[in-house]
Amino acid sequence: MESMYFITTIITIFGGFTIAILAILTDHKQKMLLIERGLIEEKKPYPGLRSGLTFTLLGIISLLIFRSWTSIFQVIPWYSPGAVFLAFGVAQLSYYFLIKRDANKLDKTYSDRAL
Repeated sequence: MESMYFITTIITIFGGFTIAILAILTDHKQKMLLIERGLIEEKKPYPGLRSGLTFTLLGIISLLIFRSWTSIFQVIPWYSPGAVFLAFGVAQLSYYFLIKRDANKLDKTYSDRAL
């Protein structure tokens, strides 16, 4: 009976991942066809802003929480979990601002050449 639960669980997990992957691939193909036909413009987003803000805030919140829990957890320094999230968030934000700055320089260069 236990093997039946195991097989059902494996099939359910595999089926869920398969449906998710098929949905992502179908949506991607549809967007590519619309871009090729010129019905929508291709967007070039700046990566890193949303994840940078999320991880920075998560790091600050973690620092505050672990600082208040230092009396309970003597083994873990209060700064270790929050510092990792904070560092990753700041890295993502700096990447965002560097990419945005480079894109603005590139746009200015091409607009100067068009004149």
